[in-house]
Amino acid sequence: MEKIIYTFLLVVLSLLSSGGTFAQECTFTSFQQIEPPTSAATFGVALADFDNDGDLDCAAISAYFGIDIYLNDGTGTFSLKAQYATEDSFYGVHAADVDGDGDFDIIAIPFYSSTATTILKNNGSGSFTVSNFSSNISTYNAAVGDIDGDNDIDIFLPNSGGGNGVVLKNNGTGTYALSQSLPGARGHDADLGDLDGDGHPDAFVSESSAYGNTVFLNDGNGTFTQLGTNFGTQGGVIALADLDGDGDLDAWVGNSGNTAEIWLNDSHAGFTPGATIQTGSYCKAVNLYDVDDDGDMDVFLGFYSSNPQLFVNDGGLNFSLCFQATVGASCHGQAIGDLNNDGLIDIYSGYFSNEDGDYVFINSSTIGISENPVKNSMEIHPNPAPGFTTIKICEDLIGSDYCLINQIGVVVRSGKVNSCNYRLDLGNLPKGIYLLKIGEKPDQSVKLIVG
Repeated sequence: MEKIIYTFLLVVLSLLSSGGTFAQECTFTSFQQIEPPTSAATFGVALADFDNDGDLDCAAISAYFGIDIYLNDGTGTFSLKAQYATEDSFYGVHAADVDGDGDFDIIAIPFYSSTATTILKNNGSGSFTVSNFSSNISTYNAAVGDIDGDNDIDIFLPNSGGGNGVVLKNNGTGTYALSQSLPGARGHDADLGDLDGDGHPDAFVSESSAYGNTVFLNDGNGTFTQLGTNFGTQGGVIALADLDGDGDLDAWVGNSGNTAEIWLNDSHAGFTPGATIQTGSYCKAVNLYDVDDDGDMDVFLGFYSSNPQLFVNDGGLNFSLCFQATVGASCHGQAIGDLNNDGLIDIYSGYFSNEDGDYVFINSSTIGISENPVKNSMEIHPNPAPGFTTIKICEDLIGSDYCLINQIGVVVRSGKVNSCNYRLDLGNLPKGIYLLKIGEKPDQSVKLIVG
């Protein structure tokens, strides 16, 4: 793939709690893809190892030309392999194993229409078979996870046109059927996670209007009930994570103004305003990850009319700009992951342009280099943890087995991670050091301190 290369460095001085200063160096090199005209104007982006060669590939929604599959050569350089559903228009895209055969499939969400949601089933080598079904509502994006505890990937689909949202359950083979029509689930984006501490993935829905945000609680069987009324003056794109270090899931909402809002959870799915962040542009993408490895969540942002940004968190909900790209404005979809297998988190930024390709930002920062880099973005917060902690993973790890092992090798907790945001109850575990493992790969384990 031809590449246009830009290198830039931004050093931001942040205040330490002791009153001193230090320099955060966030350094990225960008590569712009040269794409055919039928692959331009990217909306959604999802990363997963589609061809099973050990690196992260990309599924990108070409807004008016279907779904593009880009394969990674292991260095973060991508080449277009194939295009699917080229007559359809999509926005959101998710990578997950929908049929339980051990490889990563694709769920594509239609763009503001009642046309079909499309499933691409992977044959194991990065080639796909297309199927679709009608959800019969206007859509924009969705959230995916195992909502009913049967170990497959279901879909929570809010209605972008103001009507009822829908819950779509998987029969285990990647075939979906309507399970629930959900009044009040109106929005442009949603995320799943255990918001009330009962072990079931709930839904936080956000709409880019004065309707704001809504919360829906899951009864464990995949039936949702709205909690209270909608709140907030404006919604947008949403990501859940433990932002204040208390072990429950909070919400980062990037809106269509020039700000983002943090909503703090009271551990029972009650949300109150936490902070407002000045971002300077209409936010279209948000990804949360502890990029500087200091124990709190930082945020990658993509914008409608501004270049991508990275803000680092000082642990007190004070976010400082660590990286401002000089290219890449008009990002409608963005995903993060280790694109070149060096243990650092990179950015794939979907570029909404009729002529130019997407941007890949390769991380070469001195921050974020931990003793145990986790290549698939598995993190736990808080750590050290009191009575519970939150496991945050990428969508390609939903449904993976986890186990918590004590210092003498005994498994003290085990189960399956049912969403990107999974709350792990530590109960009455003795204080000490444990190893948390997700799946079978050695790079998907992390030390957890209880107490």
